[in-house]
Amino acid sequence: MILDKLNSCMMEKGFRKIKVNVGNICVYFKDMEQEIYLLTVYEASTGQEFTQEQFRNIQSQIYNNFNKPDKIVRFLTIIYTDNMEKVREMSGMDNNVWYLDNRNKRLIIYENHRDEFLGLQKEIDNILYGTTPDNEASGDKENYYHDVRRGHSGRGEEYTQYQYNQERTYERRTKGNGSIFTVTNLLILINGLVFFIMEIRGSTHDLYYMLDKGALYWPAMEFSHEYYRFFTYMFLHFGIDHLVNNMLVLFFIGDKLEKIVGKAKYLCIYFISGLLAGMASLGYNMVKNNYVVSAGASGAIFGVVGAMAFIVLINKGRIKDISSRQMVVFVLLSLYGGLTSQGIDNAAHIGGLLSGAVLAAVLYRMHKRKFERG
Repeated sequence: MILDKLNSCMMEKGFRKIKVNVGNICVYFKDMEQEIYLLTVYEASTGQEFTQEQFRNIQSQIYNNFNKPDKIVRFLTIIYTDNMEKVREMSGMDNNVWYLDNRNKRLIIYENHRDEFLGLQKEIDNILYGTTPDNEASGDKENYYHDVRRGHSGRGEEYTQYQYNQERTYERRTKGNGSIFTVTNLLILINGLVFFIMEIRGSTHDLYYMLDKGALYWPAMEFSHEYYRFFTYMFLHFGIDHLVNNMLVLFFIGDKLEKIVGKAKYLCIYFISGLLAGMASLGYNMVKNNYVVSAGASGAIFGVVGAMAFIVLINKGRIKDISSRQMVVFVLLSLYGGLTSQGIDNAAHIGGLLSGAVLAAVLYRMHKRKFERG
């Protein structure tokens, strides 16, 4: 049995097993000089053994029993189940959770979840498949894989219940595992196509042409009630340099945000930030009596940047590939570049940035308790 083999593995690694009062739960711990490694194993066959609130309370109680001010607690939970759909509902998006799918005999580790725990992942590989990535001479390579999920992409009925973004399956020793069909790539494609069509029919450097095609202009909205411009201006760009600069930022920052919050919330942040950025620009120019024609996706993109900055900051820089310092520097440099340049709609940039941060505060939920300190 898989759990029996896992128990033997933990004993061989020097972990101690303790009993808890809740059935179907085993707790292992290893007290080292500066760290405590704490593993909790749930046998949740149906996935309905606990509610999400009960699961969190149990997790918190176990952690608190081992929490010491002078040591870092490295916390991991493994849920052994036949019903992945239900255990995902039970555990939420706790980033310290691995899943042992008994039905399909596979280990599932989601993107941005803990992926190292004293070499335990390789040991579980051995238990499940009798091989590891380093042992190419044995095992069934076609069936040897981990599902590394970034979220839901509609692959298979089992997965369609999960509201996570851009799922991909990572198969050992195969290539081409990523998907290009993301919301971020779609937005970049639409912006590129709109620019291409606009250039064919006229010049994107022509203010009157851009105004005619839907750029933001407060007199047109106040006197002609052309409110559609709040939407259309986000897809118009003044020249190829304007387009490329915006799309590069969207590609690098937007892709990361999409993976964290999911497609639906990502789109909300993008378009609502763009709308509010447009309102900020409109209000500022009306007050200043500036007759400015404004266009570009930068208001929406600054919303994405603001949301990402908020998420990185509240996670204390523990988002993969991005630190708090990097985000702060990026935001400051972006704002500084706009404030010191001519022809930049800084009101839209600032409005988008603040809107994105606020939207992230509303939409983003830190499902994970901070079990790891230091």
